[in-house]
Amino acid sequence: IGLHAPPGFIELLGGGLALIGLFTRLAVIPLILVMLVAIVTVHAPSGFNNGQSPPGYEYNLALIAIAATLLLLGAGMVSLDALIFRRGLWAIGPQPLQGATRKED
Repeated sequence: IGLHAPPGFIELLGGGLALIGLFTRLAVIPLILVMLVAIVTVHAPSGFNNGQSPPGYEYNLALIAIAATLLLLGAGMVSLDALIFRRGLWAIGPQPLQGATRKED
């Protein structure tokens, strides 16, 4: 299988968990680390964006920025994290649109 299996598995699992919003903050930490290792070992000698092979590290920086945003902000109101931990739109209690229906007299 070689050296490519662990980073590929981390990207697949972490990306899948982030996509469905399950344990998002924990899932993106390994993704950030994999991208940092990719920058240092593969993309750094090419520079930021050189248009050659291997490409520069600007795409990896964009992925790190996205993952860091998810790390800081979490998955959001409509996610499996919110459903499991009863937050966001899944919270128990009054909802913003609850009671907005008309009562016929």
